[in-house]
Amino acid sequence: MSQAQMPKLYERTKRDEMTFGILPDFVPNNLVGNMKGDARLYAANEVHDLMMEMDAGFAGMRRSTVDKLENLRQLILYTLAGKIVDDTAYWAMYQRAAGAEAQLKDGFSIGFGGHLERLDLASHYVAGPQEGQLLEVPEVPSSFYTTLTSGIRELSEEVRFTSPEGKARPMTEAEQLHVLSMGMGLPHGILHEKVEAFTDELKTDAMIATDLFILRRDANNPHGGTFFTVGETTIEQLFTEITGKPAISPETPAELNSNVVPCGFISDRDMDKPGFVGNTHLGVIAVFRVKEDMDFKVMEEKYTTIGWKTTAEVIEMIGRCEPWTQFLCEHFEGLEKVLREQCHTEQPRMDQPQGDLASQLAELAANAETQLPQ
Repeated sequence: MSQAQMPKLYERTKRDEMTFGILPDFVPNNLVGNMKGDARLYAANEVHDLMMEMDAGFAGMRRSTVDKLENLRQLILYTLAGKIVDDTAYWAMYQRAAGAEAQLKDGFSIGFGGHLERLDLASHYVAGPQEGQLLEVPEVPSSFYTTLTSGIRELSEEVRFTSPEGKARPMTEAEQLHVLSMGMGLPHGILHEKVEAFTDELKTDAMIATDLFILRRDANNPHGGTFFTVGETTIEQLFTEITGKPAISPETPAELNSNVVPCGFISDRDMDKPGFVGNTHLGVIAVFRVKEDMDFKVMEEKYTTIGWKTTAEVIEMIGRCEPWTQFLCEHFEGLEKVLREQCHTEQPRMDQPQGDLASQLAELAANAETQLPQ
């Protein structure tokens, strides 16, 4: 009997990850009007129905295979983040990295999105025996629901939205003392008291004694304590000395309450250029709305956050935009209509949805005014 061999470790290379999309033969030629480079808007329920028609061609492959053979139109939820301020629509714009594909390099964009990943796969559903009941069909992944869940994941990974109260700011003295108390294991809080000089009595049985401060546990409350300082020592100096960090409250992401409304398709192809990124992608256009006082920052390290731009400002920059953003410039009237009439900002948080997956996706579909398959 031959000696058992250890399996050879796989050496992963660039673009070996799985991605998912529609086989070309299942994509209608008139889906976006001109598959060589165009966009077309549809009602949300029409997007759902069209994707259900294409769903039989939903498949997954390695990205390296797709790039070489161009035998899959990878689905991208191309999401526009917008807001309405004084009845004017604004769109979140960023600039792509210099190292991006040639037709995207340095281009300005108003669309956020990425490839569908294995963990994004979401099942189809059928009507259950009880009214309103949905039953999961786990072995049949859905192109529609997978694309929606992928888009929400990409938004959370690529963009950080912040409200005014969530921006980085100097911490108050109370906040600094709270952080210090938790770090010292005194969850009931730490007080601050100035003294004329450090005495042996203060130092005796102290938790910490330094030239800058003395920390004593409260004799009547083992979960509390007091910082004693002399001279002009401030709470901020204590905080910096102990933590090694400035007393700055970190930026916190805002709650994202809007629905994501699918509203069209976008595509571009160039058959004379093998490897052209548009030859292997099909975008599903979606619109997402945030409150008027929110700001944003693109988290991709090599991308540059440009800021909020009005529709007119985006159109003025069309020559510097990447192709898909250019295609959308003639559809801003319809996109603004979706932003104003179908997107809202008071729904349950989409970044921390409640309930099981079937309930989450059913809620997403309802928010997008889609129809569940029967």
